[in-house]
Amino acid sequence: MKKPSLKTIAAEVGVSVSTVSRVLNNDATCYVSSLKRDAIMEAIKRHKYTPNLNARNLLQGKTSNVAFVTRKFDHFQKTGPFLLTSIDGIQEELQKFGYSCSLVTIDSLNDTRRLINKMSLYDGIIFGRAVLDDEAFEILEEREKPTVFMDESNLSGRNISCVTINKEAGIGELRKHLDELGCRRVALYGISKYVGLFRDTCGRAGLNIGDMDIFHFPMHNTYSLMLDAYEHADELLKKLSSYDAVCCTNDFVAYGLCKRLKANRIIPGKDIAVSGFDNIDEILDVPAEQRFLTTIDDLRKTMGQECAKLLLRWIDGGETAKNTQLKIDSKLVVRSSTVNFKP
Repeated sequence: MKKPSLKTIAAEVGVSVSTVSRVLNNDATCYVSSLKRDAIMEAIKRHKYTPNLNARNLLQGKTSNVAFVTRKFDHFQKTGPFLLTSIDGIQEELQKFGYSCSLVTIDSLNDTRRLINKMSLYDGIIFGRAVLDDEAFEILEEREKPTVFMDESNLSGRNISCVTINKEAGIGELRKHLDELGCRRVALYGISKYVGLFRDTCGRAGLNIGDMDIFHFPMHNTYSLMLDAYEHADELLKKLSSYDAVCCTNDFVAYGLCKRLKANRIIPGKDIAVSGFDNIDEILDVPAEQRFLTTIDDLRKTMGQECAKLLLRWIDGGETAKNTQLKIDSKLVVRSSTVNFKP
């Protein structure tokens, strides 16, 4: 059976081929009566017409391909599964609109220049966190390619389209939760490199932690964090009786600490409240009945989806998508490691 064409639809309804095409593409400048528009859409539905995306893209100068740019693959060892979860969200959203996503890795300014010289291969670009330096950004600024940055912090002050996570929202919910439990003495446990930044974020969210209440250890990579947290908990254990709760900078740290606590016959959620950050159980698809850690979900997949939505709006001519900064509030997920604790 011959595949229906725009000409078939146009002849049946009694309009031009261009009118059918413009109605199909939701062209706001196409002036056609609502009755005629309904007749066109009914004919399209009846004939089960699907547009030839390749032909359309050729006419519009589009590739239906988006680049996701991140560092070389050794960076994945440091970031763990979190970046991959964001990529899942990007791909899921792009596929709804017939777009594909190409993974591009860069490691130097020369790599960035090569990417920029090949921009015609892509309709738009999503940059992962901390990929570009100032010089590379200035090179990129010279081109008017739809571009969205994901969770970018080192480009503050620039007019960029960006989607970030508001960590303070989830920490604020955690503060309220601990207050309701009656926890007044809170310690912070995590990686030496980041624990100060996390403490500052806690402070902005109203969860104040003093210098004497911080316990930290050096980081090797994401996948050793659980063991590192287990092995470096000695100082915290010595002072544990001084605290009602321990907030960990991420779930790997929290799991390592909980394992050490249990080895010392201290039960998380009964003897002390313990919380994490990242909601790693959901990322790794751990069965719901095995999840016990109270954590803050930073919604990485949602961030990827929102990056893709923002980029597609820009590609489709949405001027409002340019220089748009979108923040997604992290959320507290309460489980047994805190919920029944009583100081």
